[in-house]
Amino acid sequence: MSKQVFLLFVLMGLPVSVVSKGIVRSKIKKKIETLYPKVYFVKTLKIPEEYIKGFQYYLIENTSFVRVLNTNNNGSTTFLMV
Repeated sequence: MSKQVFLLFVLMGLPVSVVSKGIVRSKIKKKIETLYPKVYFVKTLKIPEEYIKGFQYYLIENTSFVRVLNTNNNGSTTFLMV
């Protein structure tokens, strides 16, 4: 998110913590999507395509998963998803 957009959100009255949390969540979501394409969720984890986004948001809110995701340990990250 650009500095201008960040300032716009703050000027609109959104608390800085909310805006910052949104930025962090967005980065985590992009990292999950990069490491695990939709095909992985559908074929390997057997999650219907219409539930993939919901599962990704569940992962984003799971602090244990995010902590392991940030270590770049793909084996542990995959294990926590299953």
